[in-house]
Amino acid sequence: MEVLRLTTIFLRPSVQFAEGSIEMAIYEGERPNPGPDTSPISQSPKPLPFNPGGQVIDLPLPDAALDQLWFMVWGQVWPDTPPVCLFNAKPSSGTEAFHPPGGDDRPPMISLADISASNGISGRLEVVNTSQPLHVDDGYPPYKVGYWALDLVSVTSAPMAPGGLSTE
Repeated sequence: MEVLRLTTIFLRPSVQFAEGSIEMAIYEGERPNPGPDTSPISQSPKPLPFNPGGQVIDLPLPDAALDQLWFMVWGQVWPDTPPVCLFNAKPSSGTEAFHPPGGDDRPPMISLADISASNGISGRLEVVNTSQPLHVDDGYPPYKVGYWALDLVSVTSAPMAPGGLSTE
């Protein structure tokens, strides 16, 4: 069975924060426009906790041609002092992407056409409402949240539970 494995790295903000969350969705079509008329074919069931450090999320690979699939990631970081920082996944140069209509703060649609078992895609997680920087004098750009990578992975059995405990 093949899955799409999303790996994220959340840089610890230098400002105090309460929590963070991340969400993702996959759409099918030539250039889908997320909204009331276009539902994702796969999505996170709810906002997932997003904490400093790395995390891995496996997403089922939809039964569709990769060149017809588009991926988007977005989230929020709640600093102790409002406002909330909204962030989106931005692809590295060379990966096809477009902004759906409706505003620059919407996450871009990132094409999965170039992904294969030997070639993943990656990019940055960046704040889109620049009302409050997450980093102050710590060497990171003020509005950088972290990084993401998406790989096509063959999974032959259920992954081990954290700590090596059996899932059965």
